[in-house]
Amino acid sequence: EFGRYASGDILEPLDNYIDMKSEDVQDFIAPVLRLYNKDGKQLALPHFAATQLLYYRADLFEKAGIKQ
Repeated sequence: EFGRYASGDILEPLDNYIDMKSEDVQDFIAPVLRLYNKDGKQLALPHFAATQLLYYRADLFEKAGIKQ
């Protein structure tokens, strides 16, 4: 949805309303924040972002003969 709104040039940039260097905005994950930036203007703020991680025991993989 955001892409459609952004390309339709109907969104008002938030830059005039919020300080993009403020501590509150800097708490956002930078790559996620950039998803809502077009031509250097912040058009929206992320509502939700999730980071998925996978941990594994390399020693068990090596023992089983599985290489990275």
